[in-house]
Amino acid sequence: MGFFCRNQRPWLRMAAYVAMGAVATLLVMMFYTDRSVQMASGQLTAPLDELSLEELVARLEHMLSPANERVRCRSAIFPGGKCSCVDATPGDEESCLLVPIADGSKTVCLDDGLLTPGQPCLVYSFGIRDDLSFETEMVRFGCTVHAFDPTVRLNRTAAALPDALHVHYLGIDGHSWTHRVDGREFRLLTLDALVRHLGHEGVRIDYLKLDAEGSEWSVLRDQLGGGGGALRRLPQFTVELHLLFPRGTLSADPSRQLQLSHADALGFLQTLHALEEAGFRLMESRPDTSKFAGTGLSYIYETTWVRQR
Repeated sequence: MGFFCRNQRPWLRMAAYVAMGAVATLLVMMFYTDRSVQMASGQLTAPLDELSLEELVARLEHMLSPANERVRCRSAIFPGGKCSCVDATPGDEESCLLVPIADGSKTVCLDDGLLTPGQPCLVYSFGIRDDLSFETEMVRFGCTVHAFDPTVRLNRTAAALPDALHVHYLGIDGHSWTHRVDGREFRLLTLDALVRHLGHEGVRIDYLKLDAEGSEWSVLRDQLGGGGGALRRLPQFTVELHLLFPRGTLSADPSRQLQLSHADALGFLQTLHALEEAGFRLMESRPDTSKFAGTGLSYIYETTWVRQR
């Protein structure tokens, strides 16, 4: 150590070593604290596949946080959702308190260039279960709605549906195929294949709702890669992001993942980056209250995206 004089007293030399060690420790702590903050916000440009699982999770938390909403909508509607009757007096249904159920309600921005009240509009809606409240309200708004779900069969006749609401027992995925399980068949098509199937090539889809129980990741990868184009032309869309179903419930591996793997976290982050590179910005994020253990990352996020270029 040439820094010290040869005749320096031992105790003074030891004190200097301790001081230098403390400073070095402080600098390392500051570096890693600053690095984690920068990693979460995307300020560091290290390749995503070089990030640790903790860094990937921090980046996902940041990208999907309501604090990262980058679009402000001046005028919006919130179609869909049901009401639940609670605190009713036995035998007196009218005494109950009606409480809205959030699942089913979506945010639709009406700002210039997105959706104009009174003008014809086209909506694609994936995932309806037994709830057509969103689709019905969009018909009342003036839109033609095509609803898709291969897992249900509605207990109503076509005559009971509004004329502008069309239900298709088809599903969506990143590739077209037929999923067979327990003696049942589910026909799944890509978004572009469905557009062709309905004869909507060249027709603007004004709004898309995607609730595909994990298959949304495959759909987004297909559309943001070289295989798709319909999503890139959307002015806005809402998608429920299921991080606990990385491959979808209608897949060869429908299992629920309560612990996030590095490969899955990397795939999610790459998809979200591709979404932003395609010109979409987060307008709304509603995180589920259930989170991956030891993290602030929710299992599910209800998100709305607006294309800004």
